[in-house]
Amino acid sequence: MKTLSLLLSFLIYIPIGHSQSPEWEKFSERGEYKETIAGIGGASFEAADVLYTVENSGKLFDSYPPLFGKIQLGKAEFSATKFIFYSNNKIYTIEYSGSLYEVSTKDGTWKQVGRPGDWKATIAGTILNSSLYTAESSGALYRTNLKTGEWSKIGNPDFINTKFMVAANNRLYTIEKDGTLYEIDPDNGSWNQLGKAGGWAATVNAVVCLGKMYSIESNGAFYETNLKTGTWKLLGKIDFKPEFLMSADWGYLYAVDSAGFLYGLNLKDIKN
Repeated sequence: MKTLSLLLSFLIYIPIGHSQSPEWEKFSERGEYKETIAGIGGASFEAADVLYTVENSGKLFDSYPPLFGKIQLGKAEFSATKFIFYSNNKIYTIEYSGSLYEVSTKDGTWKQVGRPGDWKATIAGTILNSSLYTAESSGALYRTNLKTGEWSKIGNPDFINTKFMVAANNRLYTIEKDGTLYEIDPDNGSWNQLGKAGGWAATVNAVVCLGKMYSIESNGAFYETNLKTGTWKLLGKIDFKPEFLMSADWGYLYAVDSAGFLYGLNLKDIKN
């Protein structure tokens, strides 16, 4: 039951998509983000609207869509990144080795958090209230103190089939492999089904922004889900194929497609 996903920026304003669909803006040249393997929205010491992306080369970049292009942070040391998170002006990564790192958003310097390899079995994760929550292949759910790296198990091992995990409204939310959406109590791991069983079976990307979940299905259908009720509505169909989807707290969604373009969508422009 749970997982996560990604994106970033440049200039150029080109609305795309069907007339009835929200307009995604193109923020980069072709191929500029083609090597992206992970990404997350966050903030920096200078601004509140920053995207962080990692490339195959191991380079970590920040950008300020749609004003500026990519700026490299630190050395090319991030090629082993499996998961990327953001909290309190810091980036956190879990590498394929299972080690957890804290990364400075100012200069890309990093330090290991906790013991090497402790997150090797992680299949999904998210950050809620400055704590890292992860589901493991055993089905166990863990909460990690990001200052110390100390972790504790929560509830029963009910999360073996987690595909996506997100956080909002002081709750965790997971989408299972069968497409069922669950609300999780972060204190005890108890869960409650939301919406129709299997309702998110075709989901290939899911993120939370402004307290709601936004998801893309395999056919390009773009949905908004009310996480308090499990009800959803179709916002339109995306004409490009997003490889990564990520959100920023200030109300933007970002996507990188297979051609390496970066796209952005201002959720405040969506008519409800």
